[in-house]
Amino acid sequence: NAVLAGKMRWALFFILNHIPYTCSGTRFSRTLQSTTGADRRQLITPKTLTNIFLPALLRAVEEKLQNSLLEVSFVSLTYDGWTDREQRKYIVLTVHFVARDWQVRRALLDVSHLEESATIPVLKHLVNSAIRRKMGHHISIAAITTDGAPNMSGSAERISGDTIWCVCHRLHLVVTDAIAEDEKAANIIGKIRQYCKTVRASTELTCAFRKAQNSSKPIRLSVDMPTRWSSLFIMISKFYRLYEVVLQLAVDDERFQQLSDVPIFPEVVQLKNLLEPISLLTTALQGDGNLAETFYHLISFESSCTNNVFTTLAENLKRNFHARFFEDLSTPSLIARTSPTRGPSDVQGASNEMLAKAHRRHFFFGPS
Repeated sequence: NAVLAGKMRWALFFILNHIPYTCSGTRFSRTLQSTTGADRRQLITPKTLTNIFLPALLRAVEEKLQNSLLEVSFVSLTYDGWTDREQRKYIVLTVHFVARDWQVRRALLDVSHLEESATIPVLKHLVNSAIRRKMGHHISIAAITTDGAPNMSGSAERISGDTIWCVCHRLHLVVTDAIAEDEKAANIIGKIRQYCKTVRASTELTCAFRKAQNSSKPIRLSVDMPTRWSSLFIMISKFYRLYEVVLQLAVDDERFQQLSDVPIFPEVVQLKNLLEPISLLTTALQGDGNLAETFYHLISFESSCTNNVFTTLAENLKRNFHARFFEDLSTPSLIARTSPTRGPSDVQGASNEMLAKAHRRHFFFGPS
């Protein structure tokens, strides 16, 4: 009926917009009713949202997924660990398959609470239990993609036998190892990181930095995360875009004069230009992967390694990239093996070639 449909719409409003369920309490209901004239009978409470509507929506989503899997014979899986704010650990399992309409689909299959150390036997038990509960016996596993951690790859090997090391995790190691081996690049990145940390740690400096941009939508400086190298590129890219503001504040605001140890602009530009193709490459390979776009960014990566002041970093990147991809007969290696001398006009042909090889390997790219 209309009342139940209204309640369901409000439940979706909170869930899809990631609004805390406590916000659906009495104060919200009164404000909503007085400002929009909403039917009071359609409003929901945190208790009904948590105990009734959220489980109902979960059952509906799981039923839809199970119906889709009835038409599938093979799937690929990915799984990884996740820790919430209260330090509770989980294993998140996703399923990837080609649907009846020949579209590549992926969905969350299961989230399992990890109550002990994530050893190979424990991970194997959790993943196998989720497979038995959520998938039919008629479905076979084509491959499992995980990161390079021994417990993840080891458990996947015992479950499937055909395991693939996630290409984005490999790229992360390519970049972070290359930077660690180059003192010059590491020093410049350290200066950028320290500047961003200092500004973000002070409300006063943050407000001054936002005001100096003279924009209705000021950009906030970022600080990178150790587990996501792309966050490092975002930090450098934002610093590059805001470099004029950095110089202006260093001259006009005495509070920023203590932050005068910043890299010169040409170095920031060269560093950004060198890392940008790998950032785009990482983005293109997330999720299901765009092989044509990947090949194009691979060409750009090869080009960016020449005529750059960071010669050591460029050499490290190329050496690490070849070492981690060329020797393994997996789809990421097949991408790298495709001749980088081809021009952008040959991208589609190269993509078709790589897709054919990928299908023979039953490959689906790893977690995003």
